[in-house]
Amino acid sequence: MGLEVSSYISGLTPSWPVSGDPKNQGDDHLRLLKSVLQSTFPNANAPTYFPSSGGGAAGATLTVANQNAVLFYDTTGGSFNVTLPTLAGTNAGWSCEIMKYSVDANAVTVLPASGNIYSQFGPVATIRIGAVMSLAKFMWSGTTWFCSKHGPLIGSTANFDGPSVPPGYLTLDGTVFNGTTFAELTLALGTNTLRDKRGRVEAGVDNGVTGRLANGFGASGNGAVGGLDYHVLTTAEMPPHRHSAAIYDPGHSHQYTDASVAGGQKPNGAGTAPFSGTQASNTTPSITSVRVNSDGGLDTTYAAGGGALHTIVQPTIVTQKLIRAC
Repeated sequence: MGLEVSSYISGLTPSWPVSGDPKNQGDDHLRLLKSVLQSTFPNANAPTYFPSSGGGAAGATLTVANQNAVLFYDTTGGSFNVTLPTLAGTNAGWSCEIMKYSVDANAVTVLPASGNIYSQFGPVATIRIGAVMSLAKFMWSGTTWFCSKHGPLIGSTANFDGPSVPPGYLTLDGTVFNGTTFAELTLALGTNTLRDKRGRVEAGVDNGVTGRLANGFGASGNGAVGGLDYHVLTTAEMPPHRHSAAIYDPGHSHQYTDASVAGGQKPNGAGTAPFSGTQASNTTPSITSVRVNSDGGLDTTYAAGGGALHTIVQPTIVTQKLIRAC
């Protein structure tokens, strides 16, 4: 039977050569196998390892043989380092994945044999793996290490209703964290000081949009704070209004005393009879049309209100504010 023709492994016929073929055709089949293997694996210039998994050793330095491996680490005994292998350009494409599975506050810190590792936000000296069951994949380009992490972005925040802080996260309480230990987080935030979100709700950056937070809020950039939980109204904040008050002039007269003579009042400039005494009289009753405007004295309206603080908090439920740290 003639020699089969194929460029890749899938094209080979498993039953060939058949019994009875000339033995000198064996050389042709060997040459075909070599050609097919080189066509199927054109860049196989270094060992290739099939996917594997297993428990990683604390403090170990990985080797070329860990290619395509998923390594599981138990950190209940404490935090430790793992060093990536020293690779050459011919090992481009080497990769492995690392996962921490124990539920504790310890972490696996991954270091390159030299140089840095490119993370989500740029190059860092170390990669900390503290979140539980979150894979971190390390890849070698031939010259540079890269790390891709599963799960939320480093520096993203989360609401958490559990009683404690899960591994890999920090509480947003305004504290200062170790910028070397959490190198990725420092790069993401541009600082090693956490925001203080205790007792605060969040709002989106308004970027100067009219009628949003900038209206009476002050600064509204990322991290700006403002607002009150209680407030006492000032006079300027009260709506224009009037008070009903029974303050008016119902009409009145004035009493006066004048001189009198016997038989009646002495005519003006007439007669010589002497004054015999005085008599009391009243002016004609009248009103003044005066309106009273007073904030003190007997004519003050009855006061109301106590000026106490009043709440301005919307219906709220409290939860933990956390940030993905590693």
